[in-house]
Amino acid sequence: MFNEVCVNLLRRANFTEAQITQLIESFYDRCCVVELTKSDLLMASRLRQKVLIIFLGQHNCGSSLKC
Repeated sequence: MFNEVCVNLLRRANFTEAQITQLIESFYDRCCVVELTKSDLLMASRLRQKVLIIFLGQHNCGSSLKC
C-alpha cells in the first residue's frame, strides 16, 4: 500500500523524495505496519473469490486478516 500512496503523491501532489521519506518514517512511527507474506496474499485472493469485495484491494484484505 505504501507504494501506491507514494506513487500517487509523487505524480499528483508533486511530493519530493524527501517528503516521501518523511511520510514513510511517520507511518512507521504512528501506525502498526503489517508486512504481508505470500500466505497472506494467497488468503486474500481466496477471500476475493468467495466474497464480493469491491472496496478492499488485495493488500488491504491481507493486512486486515493479520490485525
